[in-house]
Amino acid sequence: MRKRCLQLACSTWRQIRTEPIVVCCSNVHWLEQGPPISDTSHLTGLLAVFGLGIACSTSCAAKAEESKDESGGKHSGSKTAQWRVYTDMGKKMAEEGKMEEAEDFLKSALECAQQGFGLMTPHVGAACNNLAELYRLQGRLEEAKELYQQAIEVLLDSYGESDLRTAAVQHNLGSIHQQLGEMGSAEDCFKRAMGTRVRLLGKSHSESLLSKLKLARVKLQQKDTKSGRNHALECSAILEEKGIGVDTLGALSDCISILFSTKGGTEAKRLLVFVMQTIRNSKSSDQFRLAQTCDRLIHQLQECSEFDSARDVANECQKMQKQWLGDNHMLVAASFRHMADIEQNDPKGSSEKALQASQNAVRISTDGWKTCIAPTGWFGLFGHSTPPHKVLMAAIECCRAHNCMARALLRLGREEESQSTIAKAVRLVTDSRELMSALEDLQQSRSQFAPLVKAWKTTLAEQNRLSPGYRES
Repeated sequence: MRKRCLQLACSTWRQIRTEPIVVCCSNVHWLEQGPPISDTSHLTGLLAVFGLGIACSTSCAAKAEESKDESGGKHSGSKTAQWRVYTDMGKKMAEEGKMEEAEDFLKSALECAQQGFGLMTPHVGAACNNLAELYRLQGRLEEAKELYQQAIEVLLDSYGESDLRTAAVQHNLGSIHQQLGEMGSAEDCFKRAMGTRVRLLGKSHSESLLSKLKLARVKLQQKDTKSGRNHALECSAILEEKGIGVDTLGALSDCISILFSTKGGTEAKRLLVFVMQTIRNSKSSDQFRLAQTCDRLIHQLQECSEFDSARDVANECQKMQKQWLGDNHMLVAASFRHMADIEQNDPKGSSEKALQASQNAVRISTDGWKTCIAPTGWFGLFGHSTPPHKVLMAAIECCRAHNCMARALLRLGREEESQSTIAKAVRLVTDSRELMSALEDLQQSRSQFAPLVKAWKTTLAEQNRLSPGYRES
């Protein structure tokens, strides 16, 4: 069974190789109803990836039906209809994690767009962008880059430089250049996208700020710390003027980490005050979004060796989580794990505190896992009643907590206990029928498997290191 669980998770990891994406329809904004969503690489909604393509189907398709193609005849009505169907199906397959099927449909959509609308039409640009996004999610960056470049060429011809759709793809292409280490090209793309967004949306719009912060990161990678710091300072001033809340906390966190990286510690610590105030003023409905933002900030602060600030953020988050969610919520377990990580990463940290925090994380996550796999209520009569995605997330947190505790024990020289903790993680999670069932039920959300595979591989690595004779079957 353990081998079956690993095969299910790893087969997905090989397909997507990306961070978990939570499908959330509320993040989709069609172009005809307002400004386009641009930076799909930072969205939590996979549907948003296809916003550009689907949006054209209502506003542009009717005009395209009446326009002439290069040969002088009318565009093929069957091809335009097929383009819509293939795009919808490609989106659906991607949502379900069926990447090969999604690629086939999106390739067909691109072919139909070229035959039905013409080679240099917005539909072709949208189809190129959609296929490029799929390749980006799969880690196929060179192929994605080529398609983004084709999309930009078409959109520039159709709409010109000063258009939000063009800016959207330029921003996405900039992210690909950045991942490939092509900083000069990334800088050019982000500057163009930022310029268009500032002109059309204003400098305080979230998309304008997003491009500016991406440009700041590129500047840091180019060793131009002065420019990177200035961009971050401009963004933080805009955010303060707008008013800082849970929605803007992510951008503010990026500003803080950039400033700490560029010797702007005084300003960064001043901005941290706003972060702490926002955490204290948060409500129950804010806790999940807040946890995601604060987790990233805690990680960034540790990378900058700002361990005391990371402790402050972690402690404040945990207070609010306990207040609104209770002492035994999985988010509280994760916050204890973060506290243990801080103590272990800080050269002046306490190994005893790390162990205590990790023990709390293990206790809470184990209780949460047992609750997840215990059938309850009337639905329990017919089998397991906890939603599969909750089973999966509980397993991930349980693995992470045990790994954290094993590291803390090892630092204290308690190798035998460390090995025993890792063995418990293996037995507790990977030998579970409930987890295997959840993995099979969640084929439509395969992109959620990446953190489980990472936690699982870490567990096996720890066990192999502690028990050199151990081999996974």
